[in-house]
Amino acid sequence: NKGYRKDIEMKDLNKIELLALPVLESQISISKNPIITFFSEKVRDSLKEKLLFIVLFGSRARGDAKEFSDYDFLILLKEKNKSLKKKIIDVEVATLDEFDRLVSSLVWQKKDWDIRKNFPIGKNILQDGILVWTNEKY
Repeated sequence: NKGYRKDIEMKDLNKIELLALPVLESQISISKNPIITFFSEKVRDSLKEKLLFIVLFGSRARGDAKEFSDYDFLILLKEKNKSLKKKIIDVEVATLDEFDRLVSSLVWQKKDWDIRKNFPIGKNILQDGILVWTNEKY
């Protein structure tokens, strides 16, 4: 069974939707996956307080990935700009260099999520996504 985040006070419906995502438990363990750990730590270090959420989605989250499947992440930011996107690309490249695995990120801000959560990609993220990290101040 999937575990769910219930320990964080939820302030609005959008946050509730994302916090209802499964925590890394039965599908994947963050502590046992060095690629997810490396990527999420580097993103957190690079973006600091501008980062709201990191969500793993796609085949790695569903548990049907092949050995060389990429890692798909939704990076939700307070605000988005070219400088922040470049920092994320730098972390993707560092992850590729370190592990020889491709990481692909959707970089959205909250207003993007408010719209795109109703699109097929947003619905897939809500259905299959695994919350890797959340900014508890959000």
